[in-house]
This record gives sequence, structure tokens and C-alpha cells, in this order.
Amino acid sequence: MTLVTWDENKKGNERLYSPIRRFLISSTNKIYSPNPTKIVDLVPKMTSNTTPSGTVIYSTNYLANYPYQVFNKSTSGIWSPAHSNITNQYIGYTFSTAQIVNRYTIQFPQSTSMLYAAPKSWRLEASNDNTSWITLDTRENEVDWSSLEKRTFDIDNKDQYLSYRIYILANNGNASWVYISEIEFLQIINSSLTLLENPSEEAFSIYGVEKNVSLDMNELISSLNYVKYTNTALGSGKVFRQKIDTSKIPIKKVSIE
Repeated sequence: MTLVTWDENKKGNERLYSPIRRFLISSTNKIYSPNPTKIVDLVPKMTSNTTPSGTVIYSTNYLANYPYQVFNKSTSGIWSPAHSNITNQYIGYTFSTAQIVNRYTIQFPQSTSMLYAAPKSWRLEASNDNTSWITLDTRENEVDWSSLEKRTFDIDNKDQYLSYRIYILANNGNASWVYISEIEFLQIINSSLTLLENPSEEAFSIYGVEKNVSLDMNELISSLNYVKYTNTALGSGKVFRQKIDTSKIPIKKVSIE
């Protein structure tokens, strides 16, 4: 099922209209809004250890290898602990509100000469007070990194925590350095369906899926939600009618006060 509405664009004295298409899906005489699986990058693009929000947490850093650079959405900078600190070092992020992280990535910098500085063994830890930490994931023997390589790790976590950190246990053999270019803390939101009872045009506008969204029809649905539209009787009042020729008087906005 597809609803076509129209988006008005003004060009000189002409008004151009382009269709905005949204769709719902129908099965056994029921109407559903599909919500495909999406992956959310929970940490904003950091420009310092505290801006624009949250706080980058870390053990040590070497000179201009600032900790926030692992969350700046760029491989142009790196974080490394202080010289010769290659074990029991950590880098992470504290959110303003608790979040569920169930996937994370680590990316090595653009370098072929320092591959032995890549992390080899670590723990992903979580906390709600930055004092007591629990281990969500442990990785050992992560070897054979390449320049700019990004590795992705999925974890079975359904709990919200304020802070997450990578606690490094060993690197790949370099005597002095650990290098990390980027870290992502991600949330995978599994696909779901929303059942729309008595759907209206408003339902299309709110719950309709844009036409450029791809749906994997073989993907398992993790949850089913319900939305019911009901008619409510209005109170007493007056009704006013006025016919307007919109070809002569274009209407862009209607307000009632």
C-alpha cells in the first residue's frame, strides 16, 4: 500500500510539486508498518574530551594523541597511552544517560610500520559509577592487523550502562606503544512490525516507510507493536464552512485559534 503526498517547492512565480511516497505492508487483511533493523552510533562526533556531550574517559595519553580522537569520526588522529604503558590501559566514554551497547568496533591507524602496536587482548567493560566495572566481552590473540583495518565485535548485552571502556591487556609486541585510531559504541535495534488497526491517512504520514528503505523479507521479526486509531466525539460548538478556489489563492498553512 502506498500513499502519495505532495511537497511544494516554489521557483519564481511557478510552484513545482514533487511526490513523497511512503508505504505500509499488507498481510492477511492487516496493515503493518515495517521497522527494519538499524544500527545506531551512540557516541557523537567528539571535538574534545567533553564536547559536544558526554565524557571521554582514559588512563593516560601521550602528548597530542588526545583520547577524544578515537571518537572524532576520522582516522586522521590516534590515541596512545603514555610511552611504555602498553598494558592495563583503557579508553572509553561516559554517556549523559545510560545506553545499551551490543556492538563495538576498533580501528587501527593508517600505518604499516607500527602494526605491532595494535591491541591484541582486551576487555570491554561497563559501569554505572566509573568505580565498579563488569566485563561484557573479552578478546584474546587479535593479531595480523592491517593499516586502517576496522574490526567489529557483537556482544549479548541487553542492559543499559552509563560508561563503556576498552581495557587493554596486551598489544601485538611493540615494546613502547599501543595505537587505536577509532572506536565505535553501537546499538543494534532489531527489526519489528507495528500493527495499525483502522489506519488513516495520518497513519501513513506517521508510520509509513519512505520508498528508499530496503526490507529484508527473510529477516526474523523481533517484536510486534500495536497502534489503534479510534474516533472521538467532539464537544459542542459551531461549524463554519467556506469554499476557497485554491487555483487562485494557494494555501500553504491553516491555523485555528
